[in-house]
Amino acid sequence: MDKWLMDLKNKEPNSWFEEWFDTKYYHLLYQHRDDNEARLFIDALFQYLKPSQSAHVLDLACGRGRHARYLHTKGVEVTGLDLAETNIEYAAQFSSSKLHFKVADMRTNYGEAKFDVILNLFTSFGYFENWEDNLLALQQVRKALKPGGYFLIDFLNVDLVKRKLNPTEVRNIEGYQFNINRSMNEAKILKTIDLVEPDGKEHHFKEEIWALSLADFQQMFKDCNLEILELFGSYNLAKFDPQQSERLIMLARA
Repeated sequence: MDKWLMDLKNKEPNSWFEEWFDTKYYHLLYQHRDDNEARLFIDALFQYLKPSQSAHVLDLACGRGRHARYLHTKGVEVTGLDLAETNIEYAAQFSSSKLHFKVADMRTNYGEAKFDVILNLFTSFGYFENWEDNLLALQQVRKALKPGGYFLIDFLNVDLVKRKLNPTEVRNIEGYQFNINRSMNEAKILKTIDLVEPDGKEHHFKEEIWALSLADFQQMFKDCNLEILELFGSYNLAKFDPQQSERLIMLARA
């Protein structure tokens, strides 16, 4: 294991995202995510950006690589980075000369002027304990982009979440019962997941995401010298509406 990754693990041995994302239960709970919708989103994005066939695209926080693999079918070179080792072990089976996967933390230096496009999809940001780490992650994005390169981040619309938060939910999936509780405070969106396996064994996980508003992102992007070009509110690239849009999708340029 790389020394920097060992240092991070020593620094944050109980980070919820390291524990939760590295389990089979996470993938079981979120297996309903719509791959077809994700592909249509990437199709629309590529039609909008029109990257060259020589472009190098980074899928930052790539999970098991489902989006990176589809991006690869576009003919571009793709790298997928994720902190969860089991995710990368799974994704690596699909590696090729133009599709790469590596364990990495988005707060660390993973390249300088290396990527034409960096994508951070499906609320894969704002997980860290400290506010400053959000800015640090964006600084690394800026460093890794080629001059004129594009960065797209797909986050939730915090204003809509505040109005429509579902506090409790019970989901039964393949004999596993997920008891989910959601709440918000001034800083974060909180979720606890109490899991009961078919044999009665219990597990407890959590998710804590910074409740980042558009104004928060605008300030951080400005601090990192990233210029916001467009705001989208859905995966079909509809314009962002603070009152109605489920997503806050920001396209910026280095």
